Amino acid sequence: MAITMNELTIEDAISDSAMDLLFFEPFYAHFFSSLNRVISEEIPTACIGVDRDAITMKINPIFFLKELNKQERIAVLKHELLHLGFAHIFKKFNGDRLLLNIAADLVVNQFLNPFPIPKGAIILSGFADLKLLPMQSLEYYLDKLQTLADKMQKQGWFHGSKKKFDWNKLSNPRSAELLESISRNWDFSGHDSWGKIELTDLESNSKIGEMLERAKKVNRRKILGWNSQRIPANHQSPFWQRFFHRLEKSDPASRG
Repeated sequence: MAITMNELTIEDAISDSAMDLLFFEPFYAHFFSSLNRVISEEIPTACIGVDRDAITMKINPIFFLKELNKQERIAVLKHELLHLGFAHIFKKFNGDRLLLNIAADLVVNQFLNPFPIPKGAIILSGFADLKLLPMQSLEYYLDKLQTLADKMQKQGWFHGSKKKFDWNKLSNPRSAELLESISRNWDFSGHDSWGKIELTDLESNSKIGEMLERAKKVNRRKILGWNSQRIPANHQSPFWQRFFHRLEKSDPASRG
């Protein structure tokens, strides 16, 4: 039986959020309409990744219905779609995956406007004493977090440690406390597929190609204008580049 709240089903809530996304942010709605969607209580909130060679967004119905308001639901969808757009799910990485996930969230949560950032989201102000610059790359935030984690590990800290540490001896005690808290409660189940498949491999045989081809059927001028205004150069991932290259090729004005 479908989970409901005030007679609103999870399917209705997702559909309503998708329609709002289409109205306010057609760029993201275009991608959302092409994704596989899975309703599952096996993940704590929502996530996006690769499942059986297809891009899939998974949504926890209890989280989506009971913990978020209408605007926050749109923000959550946009958040996950930004991970796709910035190609975070394709990033090959052999280091600390917790830090990778935190760095990726620091990037995407700067782009949620005009929608509100959900309570508990990872944002720059949470790491205030790291003095992180805004609108930087994933690699920039990852490097800063790794430096912090190295300092913490010298004090005996490790992921999931139950010991309570006093970080006042560090120059970044607030950030250390937050990283300690996040590591104690982090659930990797939603992002365990990140980095396991290359973008070029996926594009050749699954829904990435379909997403890019569908660019020909949307409001090209609005989206191209959106790109030039909203996506800084240091966030132009290979996925964005493929998308906009096809979009420009399909625009009659671009052919003179």
